[in-house]
Amino acid sequence: YIQENPGKLVTFDKTAKLLWGDNSYDKYSLQAMAKVIENIRRKIRDQGINKEVIFTKRGVGYFLN
Repeated sequence: YIQENPGKLVTFDKTAKLLWGDNSYDKYSLQAMAKVIENIRRKIRDQGINKEVIFTKRGVGYFLN
């Protein structure tokens, strides 16, 4: 979803809903979400893309630049 909407801010709530669906309220925590995003960033770096791609807007959500 973030990749399909570059430059659009995706809130933490929306990200949790996309990741965990209807269970998002049971599984959602900023720490869990940060870990998922960290793993995605690592996989991007492992593909040889060394620039930052996914950005965090502190207290709000994520966006792709």
